[in-house]
Amino acid sequence: MAGRESRSIATADVHDLCARLDREEKRKAWILDVRGADELESSGRIRGAHHIHITQLPQRLAEVPRDQPVYIFCGSGLRSMVAASILQREGWENMTVILGGIAGWSSVTCPVVR
Repeated sequence: MAGRESRSIATADVHDLCARLDREEKRKAWILDVRGADELESSGRIRGAHHIHITQLPQRLAEVPRDQPVYIFCGSGLRSMVAASILQREGWENMTVILGGIAGWSSVTCPVVR
């Protein structure tokens, strides 16, 4: 309404991502976990995920691939959406925010490790 361009960011729930990974799509997926170290310690890590804290993302953009799907994950989805906005502003296109957080994680291919 203010005359500014608006864009959307794709979302999926954690069960959708787990199912995708378990269907042999893991090699195509790049999981960005933006949770803090204390959360990783208490809730576990997703095997194969890349951990970049949300506050470090602007300085570490070069670590995030542009040529494969990026699935962004946090505790519930709020920080994931912020991370996706940062990536989108910097030109990333193929990304999906995963809603549901670590509590819903149930992938056989990418289990949570403690």
